[in-house]
Amino acid sequence: DDSPSKSRVGSRQQKKRRAATGHFTLADVFDQIRGVQRENESLRMQLETERSQLASLRSKLDEADAAAAAAKQARDADAVSGKHRETLLAAAVRSLKERARRAAADATK
Repeated sequence: DDSPSKSRVGSRQQKKRRAATGHFTLADVFDQIRGVQRENESLRMQLETERSQLASLRSKLDEADAAAAAAKQARDADAVSGKHRETLLAAAVRSLKERARRAAADATK
């Protein structure tokens, strides 16, 4: 009975012996290919997870930068009065909105 499933089944010792002598069966080669494919898929999933975490960290960093910039602009605005203060605050709001938009765009990459 030379069914493909039985030909693939071999003891570890048989596989080691074949590897030592350089005699590989086609089933051995396909087993190795499947192993590499599984490892590749695992690494791909790990990479996607790390990319997602990196995007999240970048977003948090952008938020912190935007908050710091807004605080600085608010401090600067406190130093001036009247209409100029309103102009600076409006610029700070626009800057925050733009940074938030960029952070959202970066997070979806």
